[in-house]
This record gives sequence, structure tokens and C-alpha cells, in this order.
Amino acid sequence: DESGNGNDFTEANLAAADQATDTPTNSFATLNPLYFAAASYTIEEGNLQITANASNAWRSLYTTMPVTNGKWYFEVKVDAINAGDADNIVIGIVDIEQVVQTSSNGKFFGTSRGYGYHAKDGQKLTNDTVTDNGVDYGDAYTAGDIVGCAFDLDNQKIYWSKNGTFQDSGDPTTGATGTGSAFDIGSGYTYTPVIANYYTGEHYSFNFGGCPAFSISSGNADGNGYGNFEYAVPSGYYALCTKNLAEYG
Repeated sequence: DESGNGNDFTEANLAAADQATDTPTNSFATLNPLYFAAASYTIEEGNLQITANASNAWRSLYTTMPVTNGKWYFEVKVDAINAGDADNIVIGIVDIEQVVQTSSNGKFFGTSRGYGYHAKDGQKLTNDTVTDNGVDYGDAYTAGDIVGCAFDLDNQKIYWSKNGTFQDSGDPTTGATGTGSAFDIGSGYTYTPVIANYYTGEHYSFNFGGCPAFSISSGNADGNGYGNFEYAVPSGYYALCTKNLAEYG
């Protein structure tokens, strides 16, 4: 917009929170359309927004920036659910060695190092192939809600928030103490954010900080000044971007 020749545009109806922070010198994570499950979704908005097209089968979709160390934060907004769905959505992380490469019946939370937060009943899931063996954890979530995920690979802890409130009185800043941590996650592995859903017609928008696929009203950056999030990034946690990965990942 700043051409220097007097032909600059005048911005209209744009706030600071609308500005993308993803740049050629600092790229942020997106969903990865190369995984087999991608065929079950329509992927839009720079690979940050998905609509489920295949029904009656679990499928899992992963991201482009797995990490081995550090503390990381991302957000997912549930835009719409299937009218007959019991909110069969699971958001979390999984070890890339346990990524389920299939277009259907791919339950990342059915692996030993897949960790998820289930919309239907607010339970936490791991190594659960049927979603019936979850453990009570937090509140259920549905269309209109924003789920945050803070995962600490230095202390092997994971926390989820619903609309800015970390569940089970979780405090991601407590380090090895892990106050309210949902799981003690396996150490020495490389993890990627992931979502799984069951029914068609569902719609989700992701925010890794670079270019939110849903409207942001707050504009919260991480401690390095990177990213643009709806809710405050816990102290010591960072957006999944190349500059942060070079420093912490």
C-alpha cells in the first residue's frame, strides 16, 4: 500500500486485528493438504479453513509444522456442526510417527501418543479407538466456540481452553508442576496439531497466528510479538512459525 508515488490506497473497514502476520520471512503453520484425509474436506482460506464432505467415518487432518521441543499455542473455531451430530469433533496433537494415513476411520486419538479434547462431552482422549473410554476433563463445546491448545514439549504437558478459559483450572505456565494439565505426554517425540471429525457438513477455522481464518477481535501476539490470536497466549508459549521454530523448536 505504501508505494511512495502518491497512489497509496486508503484503508476502509480494516482494524489491526485484520492484518495477516504471515510474511515471506516468517511463515506460519497451516493444515497440510497432502495427507490422505484431505480428500474428505474442502480446504480453503490459505489451508486454514475446512468443510467436511465425507460422512459416517472418522478422519484426521494434520499440519505443516511438527515440533519436538518448546511451548506452542494455536486456536480452532467451530463454525458449524452437522444438524444431527452429537459434536463428534476432537482437537489435539499427535506424534508424527503415529499419523493415521487413511482417508477414513483415521482416529489420531486412537494412538498411544495422540491426545485430544472431545467436543461431545468435554472428555480427554488418548489411545481410545471408540471414543467411549474418555476421561472427564472439561466443558463440551459446539458451533461458535473457540478451542485453544497449549502444549509444552519441554515439560510434556498439554492444556485446552474453551473461549479463553483453560479447562480443569489448567495453568500452562506452571511448567513441570503441570497444574490442570490434561495429560503427561510422551517425551522425545515430534508432535503436530490435528483435528478429527465424523460427520459431513461441519466447518472449522484454524488460527496458528499468521492469518486467522476466523474474525479476530483482540489481536494477541506471543511473547516474541508474533501471531494474531483471539485470546491471550500463555506466557512462554509461542505461535507455530518459522522464526519461533528456529529459536525453540
